[in-house]
Amino acid sequence: MKALKHLHHLQMLLLSSFFFFAGSATASDLVFPHYNFIVSIADKSALKLNSHTTLLVTLVPTSKDVPVVNDFSFDAKMPQHKHGMVTKPKVVKISDLNYRVEGVRLHMAGLWVFEFSALHPVGETKVTSPFDLPTK
Repeated sequence: MKALKHLHHLQMLLLSSFFFFAGSATASDLVFPHYNFIVSIADKSALKLNSHTTLLVTLVPTSKDVPVVNDFSFDAKMPQHKHGMVTKPKVVKISDLNYRVEGVRLHMAGLWVFEFSALHPVGETKVTSPFDLPTK
């Protein structure tokens, strides 16, 4: 069981390497394990210090079987400071695989951890990934 837990942490670390590098204007992809789709963020360069931002998120199937997502959520936390955002983002479903996350406000520079969660018929899949917000 302990080896399985370590394998899960290794998977999360490897997945994080595909996701969110500060200052990049290209879409970011993050694979949800055990449920075959990728989370793509349209323009993370829009994330600025202490500014309300809207993120456009697309779930991209990696197989011909399109996943059914019943609910999708987003959160961001600063683990070093033990707190999250001062706002609560609102997730708006645009279509079956497209979402708009409104009201994202990262009020401090530094390391944030983004949390994406998809509720689907198999269960809930959660993925976290670091994002370093620069001061400017």
